[in-house]
Amino acid sequence: ELLFAARMLSALGLTVVLPVAISIAADLCPPEKRGRSLLLLSMGKVFGLALAFALGGAVFGMLSARTEPLFGMAAWRATQLIFAAGSALLVLPLLLLREPARQEVAKAGAGFKASMQALWERRGLLAPLLIGQITVIMADASASIWATPVLMRTYGLAPAEFGGWMGLVLLGSGLVGTIVGGLAADAGLKRAGGRGLLMTAVIASAIGVPASFFAVMPGVTGFAILLTALLLAGTATGLITGTAIAVLI
Repeated sequence: ELLFAARMLSALGLTVVLPVAISIAADLCPPEKRGRSLLLLSMGKVFGLALAFALGGAVFGMLSARTEPLFGMAAWRATQLIFAAGSALLVLPLLLLREPARQEVAKAGAGFKASMQALWERRGLLAPLLIGQITVIMADASASIWATPVLMRTYGLAPAEFGGWMGLVLLGSGLVGTIVGGLAADAGLKRAGGRGLLMTAVIASAIGVPASFFAVMPGVTGFAILLTALLLAGTATGLITGTAIAVLI
């Protein structure tokens, strides 16, 4: 129950921070360059996920090899505690950031009711976009979460054995997906406006469908290739839909 609560708080924090960061980044860039601006923003998430697997696997391996448990805890508990403490320290510099002056404002000081009314007026765009984005995020997150237990239970690997290359998979798919998504979003917008922008998201999400068979591949190599393709497509789709919201809303 405690692990579940910690996971929920972590997901909640990311869910709250990401829309704010996208809003600020979009406000500082013209519409035709917002895909590339969100590209840079997404790099932080990409490097963070990659380092989580690489460093997490390494730390867990070192703690497991100790004859005396660190803090008297099991290796997995101590690993969680170390990264939780590091995360808490890294949050503190955010208190020093100042709110930038907003440039693109439809109505200054609009209240909650006016904001909800504006969103309701755009429900024809937002409803299918939200459903599609949630579906892709569910597939992407599920793959990231279940990759570790599948590698351990099905392929018989220990965290120290796959932590390094899983970090590379996450880093490579994230970097390529972010770059492709940012450039494709700007190209689609330039070519066919909002329709072209959204079509790039549809194409990117379709690429990830056959890659979802990664967990039933006969070998680890096939597992890694398809998982990379799935995460790449998911990263590109998420960035493109974020750009669509920043441009069209």
